[in-house]
Amino acid sequence: MRIGIDISKALGPPDGIGRYTAGLLAGLAALAGEGKLDDHRFLLYSLYQPLPAGDSEKETLAILTQVLAGAVAGAQLPACFKLKPQRAPIDGEVDLFHCTTHSVPRRYRGPVLFTVYDLTFLTLPAAHTVENRLHCTRGLARALARGARLSTISESSRREVENYLALRDEISVIPPAVDGRFAPPSDEEVRRVRSRHGLDRPYLLSVGTREPRKNLARLIEAFAGLSPELAGGHLLAVAGGAGWSGAGAQTDPAAVVVRLGLEERVRFLGRVEEADLPALYGGADLLAYPSLAEGFGLPPLEAMACGTVVLTGDSSSLPEVVGEAALLVDARETASIAAGLTRLLAEPGLAARLRQAGLERARRFSWRESARRLLRSYTHGVRSRNDVSHLDNEAALSPQPGLAAENGQ
Repeated sequence: MRIGIDISKALGPPDGIGRYTAGLLAGLAALAGEGKLDDHRFLLYSLYQPLPAGDSEKETLAILTQVLAGAVAGAQLPACFKLKPQRAPIDGEVDLFHCTTHSVPRRYRGPVLFTVYDLTFLTLPAAHTVENRLHCTRGLARALARGARLSTISESSRREVENYLALRDEISVIPPAVDGRFAPPSDEEVRRVRSRHGLDRPYLLSVGTREPRKNLARLIEAFAGLSPELAGGHLLAVAGGAGWSGAGAQTDPAAVVVRLGLEERVRFLGRVEEADLPALYGGADLLAYPSLAEGFGLPPLEAMACGTVVLTGDSSSLPEVVGEAALLVDARETASIAAGLTRLLAEPGLAARLRQAGLERARRFSWRESARRLLRSYTHGVRSRNDVSHLDNEAALSPQPGLAAENGQ
């Protein structure tokens, strides 16, 4: 098979989609190293930004390997991977194209695998910008018009897609994973990263792009309500890009901090280096991730792999990700979040049990296994080639280059 893959998001600042794409490439590379991909070629395209370029294809491949290694440790691109200078494949160039960024190339008419991360741009529209809703909706509409094979990143997302879109075709589930970087860090690594980010006191951690779906306003309010005896000495460290804060002082995290007088207790770290994440997780007393809805929710899995106890929401895919290895709360209720934080800080025995369970839970996820599932989806997609000859008048569904999907960490 000749498989085309859009690697756009893996080349930019790392977010959830970029890390997912890079992880799948690393998993496929691992299978290639085991001699399991000898009959396949993977052609790598970038729909939204130029590929890194060297003076020769070999040098360019080395540069791209470095870029991907920033997202997935040890990523190596084998000979069956080939960079393509154009943004998208031309007809006949690949047997199937994998759309990883909510976009289907307008002029490509071959079989498609389209990854649906979640449907919150339809089911939770207030949590997205108008531009992102338009981008994601157009991409999904085009994929359905093309008769694309769909994949999701969790069983929860699969059920949501089936129910919301009334689909009965087979939908693949190809979950994310974490690589070997995410492991309990050494004390020295924790000290170094804490010093770099000015975390001179015990801290609770939140990781994710600042957007309404991440529910940071309620988390900050819950943190403010903790008893001084229990959490008075703690900081709340918020790591992640600025994203889209939403409308008004009620939902904007920075405005909530000012309103509650927490300027000395809440630290916005911004987007942190990938290399700092394991120690940042490992140094935290807990990860608080009370998201309202997630297609998967990678930070809880990363935190568990680093030996950090996790509090997260009890809806969408999050219970599926953490199993019984985290404390679940009602993310729509500030009081429930506060009660969960209180339990984890006040009951060291519970925290220790969840920490050990989290380490074991994280080991169940593997990029190599996800790549095996992906390969099966590619095979099924090629075998069930779709007749797309009736789609000549599809200009209205064209994506807008430059719109970046916001379904991040």
